[in-house]
Amino acid sequence: MLDASLTRGPAATPGAGARPSAALGRRSLTAARRGIVFPLGGSMMRKLVVVLALLAPLAGRAEADSPVGLWRTEAVGPRKAYLDVRVAPCGDALCGTVAATHNTRRTDLVGQVLMTGMVPDDDGGWSGGTIVAPDTGKSYAGTMRLDAGGLRVQGCVAVLCRTQTWERLN
Repeated sequence: MLDASLTRGPAATPGAGARPSAALGRRSLTAARRGIVFPLGGSMMRKLVVVLALLAPLAGRAEADSPVGLWRTEAVGPRKAYLDVRVAPCGDALCGTVAATHNTRRTDLVGQVLMTGMVPDDDGGWSGGTIVAPDTGKSYAGTMRLDAGGLRVQGCVAVLCRTQTWERLN
């Protein structure tokens, strides 16, 4: 049983002349009888629930806007070879490592780091890093950006660029 002084306050204790329902309101008194105590009060609790409900979509959005995860590259070449690349934090930047190969005999690529040093830029993407083309082994200045189609990854040398859109696997 709840202590009456905790749920009703000192002015509404039995014998003090005040009606308990006047001090707490009907809903709070019912909750107190059931053993439910709202530490912030009923109206404050409702405000807190509303604020949390409004902020919940923002928490999910931050995670969805991150390129961290497993991605599938575009299929290239006569065999339509493609890779699964795991993008993960490495220090203050993001890096990408080959997790699996498909339709290729190049199993030696598994574990190879394809991207390094990708940091957030002012345009909402990631840049400043290096991307290695697994077919040639050459390094390029890299950028990546999330869009509706997936992760757009681009490697450039001077004005010549090669772009792929990767599909998110998880």
